[in-house]
Amino acid sequence: MKDEKMKEVTVSGLTFQYKVKYESSEFGDYAKTLFCDGTKMVKRCRFNWKKFSFEYYMKEVPNVVFVIYEDANSKYITKEWWRKEIEKQISLLNRSYELENNQLI
Repeated sequence: MKDEKMKEVTVSGLTFQYKVKYESSEFGDYAKTLFCDGTKMVKRCRFNWKKFSFEYYMKEVPNVVFVIYEDANSKYITKEWWRKEIEKQISLLNRSYELENNQLI
């Protein structure tokens, strides 16, 4: 499957890029929408059989902020539902940042 381009959405003044991933498990197929904010560099490892050793390299990957387990391309889910779910996730993100800064109330 070809890698899908990232699309953009703006909610509550914040802009996120998103893409839909389709996966399957022993219980059936499902879709999830990954919301990202920029990219980050991660260290990956692969085995080189000619040298019989591991090689490490850096790869740029999207920085996933949150995931909603629904298909963003579905015609059965309304814009209002998506807006409400994204705002709920944003409020949870804001709360987690407050807890990191020891702001209880």
